[in-house]
Amino acid sequence: MKKSILNTAWFKFLPFLIIYLIVVVIMQSNTFIGDEGRYWNYAGKLLEGGFALEGNTFLWSGPGYPIFLMIFKFLNFPLLIPKLFNAIFLYAGLILIYKTFILYINQKKAFLLTVLMGLYYPSFMQCLPLLLTEALAFLCVCFFLYFTCKGKKEGKIYWLLLS
Repeated sequence: MKKSILNTAWFKFLPFLIIYLIVVVIMQSNTFIGDEGRYWNYAGKLLEGGFALEGNTFLWSGPGYPIFLMIFKFLNFPLLIPKLFNAIFLYAGLILIYKTFILYINQKKAFLLTVLMGLYYPSFMQCLPLLLTEALAFLCVCFFLYFTCKGKKEGKIYWLLLS
């Protein structure tokens, strides 16, 4: 039996993606706030072939998130474009957390918990429109959680290896 697109998690939680994208577009600015400049500059340093920022041998800024930002810096995209990915990361994380819940509880409870999680995102009005690692970290944690739980539940090693 074919699964309707209207019944998929991607569709069920689409309003969150729309809300997150709107928040990013409305709240973002083209000036750096907090750690944003450090991540953006580090992406530039990586493009130049450097590994650490000048005078700093510690990797306080990555290199994970700056590696993601490198393509946008290289192509000279406006800051809005990489910031929009925060909405996508958060949305994809919600899908994975929903799929994790489904492994253990019924769909109604899983849906409710995921909605609460989607509304909970700490200070999303402040963090979402910034070049910060939180949304990507949320996605990575959800990815790890989902594939670890799936591997444990199904007893299949390749899901655990993927996590």
